[in-house]
Amino acid sequence: MNTYVSKMKDVLSGFYPQMKRKREEKAEAKERYSADVAAQEIDRIDREATALRNATMDKLQQLHDEGVAQAQRWGNLDGSMITDDINLLKGGFDLDCQQVENLVERYRSNGTMMTAIASYAGSHGMIGMNIPTVDKKVKAWEVVLLNAKDIMDMCISGTVGWMGGESADKTIQDMIDRFGTSQNPGSGLDIAYKMLEQ
Repeated sequence: MNTYVSKMKDVLSGFYPQMKRKREEKAEAKERYSADVAAQEIDRIDREATALRNATMDKLQQLHDEGVAQAQRWGNLDGSMITDDINLLKGGFDLDCQQVENLVERYRSNGTMMTAIASYAGSHGMIGMNIPTVDKKVKAWEVVLLNAKDIMDMCISGTVGWMGGESADKTIQDMIDRFGTSQNPGSGLDIAYKMLEQ
């Protein structure tokens, strides 16, 4: 798992119990206090929850930005990163998709070789391959950040779609536990996570 995706997961893991506690405090205030006192207490809790949400969003955004910077550094061409396998790409060999995919897996962390592989695949009509590029990595970071925001919204509301209560809590915790992985191979989120692997 990408370092910054892992750190995002940690941020969400810390945010969820705090936000869950804020929801519990609001429910307790409604039961414990008269309407006017409860309203003041709920207003205080809402302000604290908003500050917590904003601080968490800032952390997620910072990790996103660091991930994008990592992708841009990864994409810097470096002649010292070229390996002998470059001869397969420029030596007149007619590689098939599986052979190119094997090279992608071998050089996923090498932006220079990945650029050469992407060029080969493009010039040989290999469409639809999940070959990392800086642009694809930046788009993948957008997908991951959006997913993190969606999970944050569920943490705040305590609901997942129509589910609430313990069912929603279990589902939210499962989503956080699985953050950085996907249960749906080939989905946009799965492709994004794979794009960010290094």
